[in-house]
Amino acid sequence: MKFDEKDIYREELPEDAEGPRSAPRRHPGLMASCALLVAAGWGAWLLHQRAEDRRAAVVAALEARVAGVPGAAGVPGAAGSTGANMPAPALDPEARPAPASPAPLPGRRRFYGVVFDLATKKPLSHASIVLSAGEGLITSTELCQTSLNGHFVCDASDQFDRMWIKVSSQGYVGQFEDLYPSLIKRPEAERRRILEQRDGYVEPACVTFMPSQETVLVDLAAVPADWAAAAQSKR
Repeated sequence: MKFDEKDIYREELPEDAEGPRSAPRRHPGLMASCALLVAAGWGAWLLHQRAEDRRAAVVAALEARVAGVPGAAGVPGAAGSTGANMPAPALDPEARPAPASPAPLPGRRRFYGVVFDLATKKPLSHASIVLSAGEGLITSTELCQTSLNGHFVCDASDQFDRMWIKVSSQGYVGQFEDLYPSLIKRPEAERRRILEQRDGYVEPACVTFMPSQETVLVDLAAVPADWAAAAQSKR
């Protein structure tokens, strides 16, 4: 028996079918809707990406300006910006109390305050703050940074009844919690005497608080490695 090649690849049709099987129908409206959704999503992503790029450029320009980088230009496109070089803001000659901080999100406790140089009483800017608590498997570690005026805000889990706070900054060997009345209001001789009484104990400051407290004010005195050099820089 001789087979035609067309018979081998021919699709079987139902007995009641007449003629070749028709191809599935397409829905132009559905395809157009899908195309519009894809185009809209792509456009939204492009707008988001451009906004993120612009935000990163503005933040970088502001950080360069605050850091006092020579030749740091004004923020491009910012309101009131002329593009001219602007001087870095001057540091306060003496640390100022941190303003009251709002309550944190549920399940968190907010620590805030000011970090200042024990020798000069100047605010310590761009210092790293490490907030830690717990033992064994249940621990919590949070990081934040002081602003130009020495203020910091750091949120941590509220399941602990005490926290340890450490200040890390070049030229400083440790810190301790500010006393009452504040060391900022005390003369240099008294501040040095208080440091000597600690006998070099400048480990992370242990902060305790009431379980119901949502915000905890903690002012920290940073101890310079070279008191004489720090005091001389103030003059």
